[in-house]
Amino acid sequence: MKPVSLYGGALRTVLPPGFIDASLLRPVPDTQEVYVNGRQEGEDYGDGLGLNESITVDLLERIEASNDEDALKEHVTEIFDLNGSTNCQMDQLHRINSSVYACIAHDVNLVLCVGLIRLPQYGTDVVITINVPGQAVRTGEELPKEVQATNKVLTTILNQFEVVDGSLFV
Repeated sequence: MKPVSLYGGALRTVLPPGFIDASLLRPVPDTQEVYVNGRQEGEDYGDGLGLNESITVDLLERIEASNDEDALKEHVTEIFDLNGSTNCQMDQLHRINSSVYACIAHDVNLVLCVGLIRLPQYGTDVVITINVPGQAVRTGEELPKEVQATNKVLTTILNQFEVVDGSLFV
């Protein structure tokens, strides 16, 4: 994993090597940082990722929910709704620390590892998603190795996330 500055250096975390800032290739909304997998066939970084994942960091208005897990569920539901899905399943929802949660969300066509960092002092939820294309997840069955590896990468990204300059949220 390599350190990366987000939003002009106001936030910081780590990303897997071989990921490229998508804003170099196409316009990205101001509230998002998007990275696409630029790895080539035969490159192996030992993290279990393939060649087609993408990572999105999204700054969103804080959802007022009865608890943080429900807030994560609302964000996941919205992501899947925007992708035309009405049958999203969530597996392995877990708390990483006091304000950070993660899960694996999927339907027939889409598998995402999703993290939520709650920043109530800024009225913001940071949602980090890693798209795992070409995988199928069935509730109750063992997760494919690629999805397990991606979930591990997400956990590292979430654990290394930090706010460097809170004026980003003003």
